[in-house]
Amino acid sequence: MLKLMQRFPFTCVVRHHDLLAKNISTGSKLQKRYDPVLDKVRQVVSEKDVASKEDGAPFESGLSLGTTSFPTSETPNQIFNGIRFSDIPIVHVKATYNNTILSATEANGRVVSLESAGTVGFRNAKKGTNVAAQAAAIALAGNVLKKDITTVRVCLRGIGPGRLPALKALQLSGLNVVSITDTTRLPHNGNRPKKARRL
Repeated sequence: MLKLMQRFPFTCVVRHHDLLAKNISTGSKLQKRYDPVLDKVRQVVSEKDVASKEDGAPFESGLSLGTTSFPTSETPNQIFNGIRFSDIPIVHVKATYNNTILSATEANGRVVSLESAGTVGFRNAKKGTNVAAQAAAIALAGNVLKKDITTVRVCLRGIGPGRLPALKALQLSGLNVVSITDTTRLPHNGNRPKKARRL
């Protein structure tokens, strides 16, 4: 997570594991594992907050410029490149082992563009590679930039090989990524798993 923060400064990095770690009792193994990471994040955020206060970051009618690296209760009202955070378009990246699907939506959920490894020419097992994910992300970024969208939020879902290459390709294509959110679904012992394959 700290590597992501160094690569994408001034971004909001959210991970389910870190949010869970806050709500777990202090004696648990997970809490002990994530305490050093959370302490480091809090230290970086507090340093940046102090620096922004010293610089005199402007405030206009309850809207503040986005300067923190960790989401707060004021994040939806912060301004990033002249756009309120809650109005910034979202790029959803669904990275599975077999494919990587990217969709760009407006803040209200209307789809602007949709690309996948299959739509950019990859077939069969090649759709699940990181190169295919990168090509799909570049194609999506081109479509989005044609519609004059330059600032986006990114939601990553899944743990496929195209997860980080797609994110990197979006940034290298000229999109300004202001937020990275992990929306990978976590089962809380819901559905029964499939029976094991018999070989």
